Amino acid sequence: MDRGRLSPASEAVQPLVQEQSQYDHSETSEESMNAEVIKLKNNASNAEILEAMKHLQNGVGFLAPHLSLPSQTFVSADAIQWMNVHIENVTVKKSIKMMQSMIAEKLLCHASGDFSKPFILGFYLYYIVQDKDGQRASEYSLPLGDLQSFENEWVEVEMEAPKRWCQSSVGPFYPTISSSIPISSCESIDESNIPLFLRDDVDIIDFLNEKDCKVSAYKHTHFDIDLNNKSDRIEWGHLRYQSIFKVDHAYELVVQWLASSGSIVADLLFSWQRKAKMCEIHMVPIPTDLLALPYTSKSDPLRGPIFIPLNAECIIADKQYLFQEFREDTYAQRMFLLQEAILQRFGFIPCQSENNDHDHQYVHVTGTIFVLVPSMMLPRPRQRSGRNIVRRNTGQNRYPVHPEQPSPHEAYITRHVSGKNKDDFDMDERLGFLWSWNHMLNRKWKSLSSSSGDETFQKKIIQDFKHFCANGDNRLFEYWESCWESKGKTFIRTNLSHID
Repeated sequence: MDRGRLSPASEAVQPLVQEQSQYDHSETSEESMNAEVIKLKNNASNAEILEAMKHLQNGVGFLAPHLSLPSQTFVSADAIQWMNVHIENVTVKKSIKMMQSMIAEKLLCHASGDFSKPFILGFYLYYIVQDKDGQRASEYSLPLGDLQSFENEWVEVEMEAPKRWCQSSVGPFYPTISSSIPISSCESIDESNIPLFLRDDVDIIDFLNEKDCKVSAYKHTHFDIDLNNKSDRIEWGHLRYQSIFKVDHAYELVVQWLASSGSIVADLLFSWQRKAKMCEIHMVPIPTDLLALPYTSKSDPLRGPIFIPLNAECIIADKQYLFQEFREDTYAQRMFLLQEAILQRFGFIPCQSENNDHDHQYVHVTGTIFVLVPSMMLPRPRQRSGRNIVRRNTGQNRYPVHPEQPSPHEAYITRHVSGKNKDDFDMDERLGFLWSWNHMLNRKWKSLSSSSGDETFQKKIIQDFKHFCANGDNRLFEYWESCWESKGKTFIRTNLSHID
């Protein structure tokens, strides 16, 4: 979201945006393109790095002065990107470690003045600690010294570094987000071009986000709803926001209010939407319960999701089991990753849910559609043991499914598949997706953004999705075969490189 407008910090960031745009424009000039950036050595001292950061032209950008910010305050993500450009052979992890060492030496500090706050990548604010002589300057501003007060005014969000971000590439040009990563020679097989559900180390994927479990999913702050002072009474509210931002996930802001006028809240949200559009961010309202699953008999029948089955029979071919080339304890995980890969092909991204720990929810990039992959398809994998590729010889269900246990929406899927007779359905037939529309997108929201699509688009995408999942025109089978071809090509390239 826009850095300002949630608090009085808007006046501090708005000049920064203008200053940064002018700086970016000047960087594209011929003079700056021909200029050479002098890089520091990898073993440069913290003092040398600090002096380079304070350089007026080539240093890290500082935020404009503000009452609640100390002097020379910068954004942590900007500092990491600056270090990647101005220091030789550094990675994101190494840059974070170097910044943390500078905090330990009390050269840097969190903008609240709390030295115990570690360095976190993202939109986190830190400042350069001045010596006693520098603190006596008339323009120097001290930090608040109160972490709680600072967090109530500033929204700080951690960022999960995207793949290939700030990674050096082979060649004399500067690294960018889209630049390739040099692959070091090793005996392990590079599976970056293989779909996740066909990778040998698929069970490791489940443990990559253990960090998320250690951090609270949401943070809280208060903010002024009546920014334009339209009301003659006090208007206030709370903001709940996700603590971690991921570039391939939807990001959620939850606005809560009790003593506020509906019209003022609406004006605030629409102003956010307009500012988000200027920043090329697609912002849409969503319901609290995305799928409106029938947890009780009083659930809204008009919002009930649509079950779209996945025809897995067509991709089994002459196999006995779908993923029989791999370990049995990874079958369920691979089936889920296959369903997720299908959703990604149709423009869906993960949408984190605070209430559902096991269900995996997704939202379309237009914000008009929600999809859920039921939790019964995804048991947690067991620890790795023995070789990775085995053959399954036991006579069990051919598709990975969760063992029979009560589920609040399992009966709902059963009715979609087999009607009212619960004994007349197979576990295999329940493979699929729960599909629901975003009914909160009214005409006004759609008029403010051309990215939301219309009803014709919504009808076309669900028809195309059903056609693909039903293997219409052999599309699902061809996709399955293309994934195996990419895996085969990777193994061929790896073997040739070993021979050379």
